[in-house]
Amino acid sequence: MKSILPLLVLLANLAPLTSWGQSTTLTAPQADAAIENNAIIPVQKLERDFYDWHDRHQEVIKALPQKPVDLVFIGDSITHMFGGIPKSPVARGGETWDRFFGHRNAINLGFGWDRTQNVLWRLQNGELDGIRPKVAVVLIGTNNLTGTKNARTNNPSEIASGIEAICDTIHHKQPQCKILLLSVLPRSPQRFAKPIREINRRIGPLGQRDYVTFLNLTASFADENGLPQKELMHDGVHPNASGYELWAETMEPVLSRLLVDDTAVSKNTDKVKVKVVQCWDDSMTTDIPLVALLKKYQAKATFNIIPRENRNTFVVKKKKAGEWVLFSFLHKEDSKEGGFKVEHLANREMPAIYEGFSIAAHCGFPLGDTPKESEARLRTLRKTKAQIRDDFGQPVCGFVYPGGNFSPAAMVDVEKAGYLYARTTRSVAAPLPLDNPMAQPSSCHWSHRQFWDRYEAAKQHGGVFYFWGHSCELGDDPELWGWLESIYQRISTDPEAEWVDVIDLFTDQPAATANLDIAG
Repeated sequence: MKSILPLLVLLANLAPLTSWGQSTTLTAPQADAAIENNAIIPVQKLERDFYDWHDRHQEVIKALPQKPVDLVFIGDSITHMFGGIPKSPVARGGETWDRFFGHRNAINLGFGWDRTQNVLWRLQNGELDGIRPKVAVVLIGTNNLTGTKNARTNNPSEIASGIEAICDTIHHKQPQCKILLLSVLPRSPQRFAKPIREINRRIGPLGQRDYVTFLNLTASFADENGLPQKELMHDGVHPNASGYELWAETMEPVLSRLLVDDTAVSKNTDKVKVKVVQCWDDSMTTDIPLVALLKKYQAKATFNIIPRENRNTFVVKKKKAGEWVLFSFLHKEDSKEGGFKVEHLANREMPAIYEGFSIAAHCGFPLGDTPKESEARLRTLRKTKAQIRDDFGQPVCGFVYPGGNFSPAAMVDVEKAGYLYARTTRSVAAPLPLDNPMAQPSSCHWSHRQFWDRYEAAKQHGGVFYFWGHSCELGDDPELWGWLESIYQRISTDPEAEWVDVIDLFTDQPAATANLDIAG
C-alpha cells in the first residue's frame, strides 16, 4: 500500500522544512467542530514555492488539448516530482514515469504545497476540461496536516472530507473516469503516524463506490514503527527514485486493469496454472462490503449461509494471533469491553445481497454418534438445505461443518442429506485430489502468514488454491480490508490464475450434481 506526500518550500520565517515546504511539526491547532472546514472550500495558491503555481496551472490548461489524455495524476509535490508533463524542475521519478506511463497518454496535475482545497479549485477551473480520461490517480492530504499563517492544520475528518470532495468533483466532471485513490503516505516525524492512519481509515470506504478503487500503500512504504522506510524516501516525506519505482510497481496491476476498456478481462486458458477458490462463512452484514469488493474484481466466491428469520446482533472480539485472526462472538448484552458490532443477515434479505454468487449451507448440529443424535443431525441438515434452496431458488451443493468440527458419523449424515461436499477448517498443501469430499480441506485462511507462499506453490504444481474466512474478522479495520483487496487485485490481474466456484471442482461428477435438488 502506498500514499504520497507533498513538497514545496515555506516562507523563511516559518517552521523548518524538509524540501519543498514540508514542515516537520504540526504548527497550527486542530480544528474545532464549530470551525468551518476549509479543506473543502476551493482556493487558489496558498503557499510560496520555487515554482510559480499560476504558471503551472496555465501550462496544464494549454497542454490538455494537445493530445488525448487517458491517465491523470492529481496531487501535491509528491506527484509533482514524479515526472511527466508539464515538466517539473525536480523529477526524482522521471525514469520510472517514462517507463510506466510514457506510453499511456498521461498528464501530471501534481502541484507542490497543494492542499485538498487547492486541488478542488484547480479541478473546478479547467484542469479536467476538454479531455476524457479513463483513470485519475489521486494522492493528496498530507499538506493539510501542516498549518501556516495562510491555512490552519486540518484534522483527519476534515481532510477525509476534502479527499471525498475531490473524488466527487472528478466523478461529476468526468463520470466515465475511474478513480484510483491512494492512501496518504507515511511521513516523519512519528507524530504524523496517528493522523495519517486515521485519514486512511476514513477514506478507505470510498473504495466501495463502483468508480473508486482504494489502494493502501502503507505496507509498502512504512517500517514497523509506521515511519517511512529511509531507503525509499528523499527526505522523510517525498519518495526518492527507488520510492517512485516501488509506487509504480505496486500500482501497476491495478492500474493496468482499470485502463482496459472492457472490464471483463478474458484470460487465455492455456496460460492458467492455478484455479482459485474462496468461501466465506456465517452470512453476516460485513458480507455486504465484501460482495462489493468481489464484484469490483470479478472474483467468484461461495457464501456459506446460516438461515435466520431475523437479524441477530453480536459483538466480535478479535485479535491477531498465530497464523490467522482469532475472534469470538458475544451477545450484545454480554460485551462490556467494546468490540465490533455485527449482525447475522435475515433470510428475506440474503438472496438480493448474494445475487450472482454461489451459496452453500452452514449450521450447527449434534456431534455425537448415537442413533438419536444422528437422527437430529439429519433433520437439521435437511431442513437447512431445503430452507436455503427455497429462499435462493438454486441447488445447495455444499456444507460447512460448525466450527470445523466433524466426525465419521457426521460425514455419513451430511452425505445422506444430499450434499456433494463438506468443508472443514483443515489446511493442506494440495486440496485436490480429495480423499473424501465429506472432509474437504482448504489451502489456508485468508489471513494466513504464508498466504502468498502457498498461492505460488499451487501455481507451480498446477493445482487449486483454496482460501476461506469470515468477513466479520475484518471488522472496520482498514488495514485488514486493504490486505484483502490486495489479494483480489493480485489474483484478478494474474494471467496464470482463474477464479472458480467450489462446485466447479466437482464438475466431473455430473450425476451427483443432478440429484442434489431431489435429495434436499
